[in-house]
Amino acid sequence: MHRDAQAVPVPREQWEPILEGVGLSRPVAALMAAMYDGINAGRVGFKGGAAKGGAVRRRGSVDIADALGRLAGVRAAA
Repeated sequence: MHRDAQAVPVPREQWEPILEGVGLSRPVAALMAAMYDGINAGRVGFKGGAAKGGAVRRRGSVDIADALGRLAGVRAAA
């Protein structure tokens, strides 16, 4: 895709309408917003690590064809 992306703050009252605008139903948009509220307030987090059966944050890069291929169970040609 090779396009620049920029994170911009979005006021809380706009979260649900934006989520609905990209195709989420109203109830799902409300649940997503509530989840983000919990994460931002520290009520929702990721505990443990792989050894404890918890989540592990990983960072890296992969091209879109390989990522979608992995989801579909097909490796992209190198």
